[in-house]
Amino acid sequence: MENFRCHLKWSIRGTYVHVNAKHLNPYLDEQAYRYHERVGTDADRFVKAVKSVAGKRLTDRQLTDNHGPGGHAANCCRSSFLD
Repeated sequence: MENFRCHLKWSIRGTYVHVNAKHLNPYLDEQAYRYHERVGTDADRFVKAVKSVAGKRLTDRQLTDNHGPGGHAANCCRSSFLD
């Protein structure tokens, strides 16, 4: 457990700099995945990732469909960067 906590702190300080407590769960999930997948090679992890998406499709329409009164999903994220 101590090793996991050290990796988590290192990742937040080195990669993300600051993590909002509201969004902590996705960061913890990512670190748990990285910790459990630390054995094996990059090639092993790549093959596993490719196998997990084989036969699945993500279309442009799925990415840009309306998400409520705010408009398109792609535009709602971009507007915060432009304002």
